[in-house]
Amino acid sequence: MSRINLFTIPAGAAFGDELARGILQRFGSSDNPFALSEIWVLVPTRRAIRTLKESFERVSPSRVTMLPRIYALGDLDEDPSPLREAAEESLNLDELLPSGMKPVISPLRRELLFTKLIRHWSQLQAEADPEHSIGAERPALALQLARELARMLDLATSEGLAWDRLEQLVPTELAAHWEQTLKFLAILTQAWPAELERENASDPAAHRDAALREAARLWRESPPHHPVIAAGSTGSVPATAELLRTIANMPEGAVVLPGLDLELDAAAWDAMESGHPQHGMGQLLQKFEVTRSDVQNWTVAPARPERARVIAEALRPADTTPAWRRYVETQRPQIERGLVGLTCIVARSPGEEALTIACALREAIETPGKTAALVTPDRNLARRVANELKRWGIAIDDSAGTPLAHTEAGRFLCLIADVVAERFAPVPLLALLKHPFAAFGFDHRSEARARSLELEADILRGGRPSPGIVGLRSKGKPAAAYFKVIEQLEHALGDFEGKSAGGDVDLVVLLKCHQVAAELACNEMSRPETRVWEGEAGKAASDLFENLIEAASDLELRMDCSDYAQFIRSVMDAVSVRPRHGLHPRLSILGPLEARLQQADLTILGGLNEGKWPPATDPGPWLNRPMRRELELSQPERRIGLSAHDFAQAACAPEVLLTRSEKDDGAPSTPSRWLTRLNILVQGSGFAERFADTRLLEIARSIDHPPQQPRPIDPPAPKPPVAVRPRKLPVTDIERWVRDPYAISAKKILGLKKLDPIDQPAGAADRGSIIHKALENFVRRYPQEMPADEEGLRELLELGRVAFGDLLEQPGVSSIWWPRFERAARWYIGWERERRQEGVRVLAERCGSLTFKAPAGDFTLTAKADRIEMLPGGAAVIGDYKTGSPPSPKQVQQGFSPQLTLEGAIALGGGFPGLTVTSLEELMFVALKGGEEGGNEKPVKFDGMTTEQAVQQAYLRFQEFVAAYDNPDMPYVSKPHVLFQTSIGDYDHLARVKEWSSESGE
Repeated sequence: MSRINLFTIPAGAAFGDELARGILQRFGSSDNPFALSEIWVLVPTRRAIRTLKESFERVSPSRVTMLPRIYALGDLDEDPSPLREAAEESLNLDELLPSGMKPVISPLRRELLFTKLIRHWSQLQAEADPEHSIGAERPALALQLARELARMLDLATSEGLAWDRLEQLVPTELAAHWEQTLKFLAILTQAWPAELERENASDPAAHRDAALREAARLWRESPPHHPVIAAGSTGSVPATAELLRTIANMPEGAVVLPGLDLELDAAAWDAMESGHPQHGMGQLLQKFEVTRSDVQNWTVAPARPERARVIAEALRPADTTPAWRRYVETQRPQIERGLVGLTCIVARSPGEEALTIACALREAIETPGKTAALVTPDRNLARRVANELKRWGIAIDDSAGTPLAHTEAGRFLCLIADVVAERFAPVPLLALLKHPFAAFGFDHRSEARARSLELEADILRGGRPSPGIVGLRSKGKPAAAYFKVIEQLEHALGDFEGKSAGGDVDLVVLLKCHQVAAELACNEMSRPETRVWEGEAGKAASDLFENLIEAASDLELRMDCSDYAQFIRSVMDAVSVRPRHGLHPRLSILGPLEARLQQADLTILGGLNEGKWPPATDPGPWLNRPMRRELELSQPERRIGLSAHDFAQAACAPEVLLTRSEKDDGAPSTPSRWLTRLNILVQGSGFAERFADTRLLEIARSIDHPPQQPRPIDPPAPKPPVAVRPRKLPVTDIERWVRDPYAISAKKILGLKKLDPIDQPAGAADRGSIIHKALENFVRRYPQEMPADEEGLRELLELGRVAFGDLLEQPGVSSIWWPRFERAARWYIGWERERRQEGVRVLAERCGSLTFKAPAGDFTLTAKADRIEMLPGGAAVIGDYKTGSPPSPKQVQQGFSPQLTLEGAIALGGGFPGLTVTSLEELMFVALKGGEEGGNEKPVKFDGMTTEQAVQQAYLRFQEFVAAYDNPDMPYVSKPHVLFQTSIGDYDHLARVKEWSSESGE
């Protein structure tokens, strides 16, 4: 055995299996079945513990064995159980940790303390310099900055940064910016140590590093009498590297490195930069003061050296890439063998990439016993793949879990906070009422859902009710069945709303109100259990609330309900929920770190784009690269080397699929540097066609886009019985009948009514109705004699204020609509005075009708004329107010916009009660857009005929039109004469217009 117990398991070998096999070979004993139980094995992560246990089950000859004690190095900051056991066996626990080491502060408590300090700092900055305030008084933003500070603190602690060096580090060119940053970082250098002292606690990173270094010191002085094996760690944290060195030099110790390349040529090894896969390994060997020749193979692993060499050559240092030429010339058969089982897919979008990966995973499990794993650091891609697999009913094991806020329980809790924050606005309220957990004290959730739908139809569609429960009560009908929903909402959320209505409230009070509200909101009389706290997500939510209440009990973190809703969502986003049941046993999604000890029959490396894998080299918000260099902190590029090592390890698996997408968030993406180099090497070797795989891509594309486009459907052409066809219509519906008969069929024959949008803002139709109402009231008040101009304008504006009502409180209405109404009113008063000749009488909103014979029976045409001017002698002028664009005279004359001509026909036919119209002098539109001119008059001129002749022609044409539809074979087709091809009608979705009108068939 060499002077140092340093080993490696080559890339491509099943790390967990080979580690277990080597332990059994070295320490297993048929005479002592408990021999392995005395061994300690330190692995990087908790998931690696499970993997190693499964490996022992696979490689153990008897399939039954006493396992070693396996601990996770990454968990020492949370549960220093290995160190505690060492103390029990050899030393007192008090002697194990550094003298006077205080208990570690909980990460949640640390985040809240940082949040409080940042808010206080931001408030002081805003008071001193409001123009440059960062706005971190808001709790959600302060929490995000707190997490960034915590990461900075952990990095600085692990790398031994002396905080007092910050004040001397003031680059001249960045002095102003640095001064501000230095003031902020005083939270770390000054405020945080004082907070820790008050807490009588130690920082997690400092506690972990101290524990690791103390364990290293103790083991150097008094090595354990049992074997200690550290496996799978790269020693990237200095304290971990120190412990690994100690273990490697212990008589009973061993360090097993993952994928140290013992065959890389010396020139490439000496030229390694920070982004090379072996750079971290090289630095660790330097800390150990050894060379590669001191490292042994842990076992005779059945690795694939050809694949490992292809990957190693592709990723060799840039300065040594000329060696590719000789490698390709001399090792072409080796390259060909190395590429067996290695393929690459380039998708067009992240969605297509996710579906392709899902197809690969789905195909893998068709083979009995075959396992498959997606390895990616891209959490969005991982979530997309998990969702795509649901189309086949497959739930995949995701090592990173699902953010609590994205689970059913988390969404329910977030919706409750949103409803209170937005004062029971329709959209969040409906989302809450339709959530699967919502029961609100009804006997069954189905009853709650039914009453909620009634509440939606009567109250929440159309204009928004007044804020709060009070607004719902005032708009609702107490006798309606749905009113119980309002009462139950008040019972469940009333206290939460009341506590948060008075401004800033202590976080603990809000949390407790939130808990109670959630329990009452999901309370179902027929089911005593509280659904929101059930299952993995419910338990995680319950634990989070209890831990938050405990951590914030004495901090006096105050916020309003709007800030609280954002804050609690941000907190829940950081909590991962990992389901334990119902997952497919042969599929998994892994992060690069978790994948180190894993081995699957099919390994998919996804998201291979720059910025994803490798990650972006962002130095962070506090220190740039020169500052890091001066402070002797590691540069962000170090992460690329670690990522490259993980990629190289995973890419050496037996069957590997590499994937990327050409676009990310709609923008072109750049392929990962590793994939680019691998592509160049493969193309230079002449195996590009074998490397690129399109089979799975074509399968994925054919799922949602079949190769044969379906034949577009024909436009609908219903032929309802004549007996049910309408026999009475207003003139405002005639244009719709002419342009879109199907809409009339749906509205008048089927009786379908378009629902108002939820939380509908005031629109153009509301503006038109308001102006019509104001003018109607003005004309009714002054049918003949006009008041003086200023007096008339004042009265019209006052009538406008009454018509606008509460809408004037909306900023958009008061700042845009009202000024336009003022300009229109000013123009209207002057125009009306010009129209009022002696003896002229103006009538507003006069109703009339006209009945005529048709083949299927009498047909009645009705109208409500905006304006009729009765002139001396019985002549009349009919006008129509338009707040939008009026139709052109050509559209009126051709019968596509027949409202005014048909109103003229009713007038000439004596259809307006109390009016005797002997002749029609004019038809006109009165445009009241409220622009610079305020309005204008647009008389309708007819080519080659008088107004009366045009009216008679329109009336006869309409009679023929009605007679045509009295024929049972006449269909109500969809949109034969639309004004604009892109216009959207109320019934277009029922007519499936987009399907039959699209030329491409999409």
